[in-house]
Amino acid sequence: GPDSGPCFDEPAPGEVTVAGRKLVGSAQARLEGALLQHGSLLIGPGQDRLLALDTTLAGVRTARCGGELENGRVQAPISLEEVLGQAPAWSDLVEAVISGLSGVTGGDWHRGELTEPERAKYMALAERYTSAEWTWRR
Repeated sequence: GPDSGPCFDEPAPGEVTVAGRKLVGSAQARLEGALLQHGSLLIGPGQDRLLALDTTLAGVRTARCGGELENGRVQAPISLEEVLGQAPAWSDLVEAVISGLSGVTGGDWHRGELTEPERAKYMALAERYTSAEWTWRR
């Protein structure tokens, strides 16, 4: 739910990890009869700052971020830059996601412009999901 811990809190079974450290964070919520899936891929460094989050933000208690305890310390998540030695180009990441999704789902994938009905739906969804009411709902 909206009050659960951050998506990089701890690796869950089946999640993408490297050397026991979480690379991809995801969260799900069942809302109004639908399943909402969110995923994040860590590209660059700086995620160790998440480890400092053990506080109350805007009235919502957050869990400590990071992976398994190692020598009494929480392991930080890992980034693609750390795994590969450099961050991949954004265009390479976009192509990899498109290739992966099209390979799994099939179909004829191509780039194009949004139609007016698609653009209207996009605007309505963007307004809903960027609102403070949506973020802090209970």
